Amino acid sequence: MFNIKKIASISLFLPNLLFSDIRIANYNVENLFDLNINGTEYDEYIPNGGTGWTEQIYLKKLNNISKVIFEAKPDIIGLQEIESRDALIDLQYILRSSSYKIDYPYFAIAEEKNKIFRCCCSFVKISN
Repeated sequence: MFNIKKIASISLFLPNLLFSDIRIANYNVENLFDLNINGTEYDEYIPNGGTGWTEQIYLKKLNNISKVIFEAKPDIIGLQEIESRDALIDLQYILRSSSYKIDYPYFAIAEEKNKIFRCCCSFVKISN
């Protein structure tokens, strides 16, 4: 079961934006590993390696995550436990699909030396 924690729905005064409320969410997607073998995957997430991590399961996980994001409707969402930029791109592709029609034009990745990392997707421009 997926767990999403709503951090805040805060009101802001932002004069040049089309909205006055921003919904922020934090979501641990629990090991979103892509289907590439590049040495960063945990043993149980080696694609087609006998542990059950297949394209079918990967697509189901992407769809389940997308459904949770769609239902939460965050303007900014922090995501944890994503293996790679490829996994994030695949998630963004599903979010843009006809089922969800969510397109976060901005994202930032906090790359780490671990096998998984954190990122932020946003409708609001992200700056360093």
